[in-house]
Amino acid sequence: MSQPKKLTALASFFILSGFFPSLSQAVVPATSCLVNPTLTTTPTVSNIPIRTYNVCGVNVSAYIDGSYNHLSRSDLFVSGVQDRVFDIEQNGPTFQQADLILAKQPSAGLGGLTDILIGRDSNLFAPYGWATITNSQQIAGTVLQAYLQYAIGSFTFIAGKFSSWAGAEYAYPAQDMNYSRAILYGYAEPGTFIGARGTYAFSDKLSFIAGLNNGWDNVRDYSRRKTIELAVLYTPSPKYSFVLDGYSGGERYVPRVSTGPMGIRNLIDFVANYNVTDKLTLAANYDHDTQTKALNSYGNIGSVTWQGLAAYIGYKFNDTWRGALRGEI
Repeated sequence: MSQPKKLTALASFFILSGFFPSLSQAVVPATSCLVNPTLTTTPTVSNIPIRTYNVCGVNVSAYIDGSYNHLSRSDLFVSGVQDRVFDIEQNGPTFQQADLILAKQPSAGLGGLTDILIGRDSNLFAPYGWATITNSQQIAGTVLQAYLQYAIGSFTFIAGKFSSWAGAEYAYPAQDMNYSRAILYGYAEPGTFIGARGTYAFSDKLSFIAGLNNGWDNVRDYSRRKTIELAVLYTPSPKYSFVLDGYSGGERYVPRVSTGPMGIRNLIDFVANYNVTDKLTLAANYDHDTQTKALNSYGNIGSVTWQGLAAYIGYKFNDTWRGALRGEI
């Protein structure tokens, strides 16, 4: 687990149009089994407005994401570790992902969500099983999320496979400011968990989250020690939002093994967003990771620490065009 100290600046532009279906999970009241598609979000700097179809009470959304990438220099850190996670093509197009989301999440009672993903990104999101990021395999498939939900009053409980709260970026590219993913997203944060999570909303501004999971990005818990998840979400006003989350649990000395030394991995993650205007948004993400009994960059077993900071500037020119800049250290 190397500790990258590389400063990266990436600029990206998105075309915001009706081509992108909706990722929203809000329930659209149905007057018939199939209602007209509805835009459930308004264009902002950090999301693309997308459409949701309500089919017999189930929200259905889908999208396709592709890319063209050209690297003008090596795609490796000095340690030999890949310095890019998703956009690793030296020069050429990539079918990143196609996603289908089925969701029924009422404000009270039983519901659930299923999220099926195919494309090259599936190699990264699949829980310990598909090829590594350096493999030539370009397409695969995985169930990104699949969970049941029960809501009562201010409390919501989910159980199954779901995304972590860590980081300022998402598995869904339409929710990110930048076209590419941060180094932090690839090397400092868990993607998904299998387990259970409870969320209690004290108000529309403050929520508390606690969960018990099977470790980082896996199905079977090879460490035999569960990962504890705690998070606080605070949105004092439409201009500001903050997320402080932490994870602690057992992990093997290297990923994808069921034997060998097992240590404790801890992550403290903080994300802040500031909407300066309705067009300009600033964001920052800090991660601090530690693990005992891990394989370090010298090939020895011991305690390791890795951390990083990512800063974002996003600007919405209009409802069709936006730009973003990210720097990492």
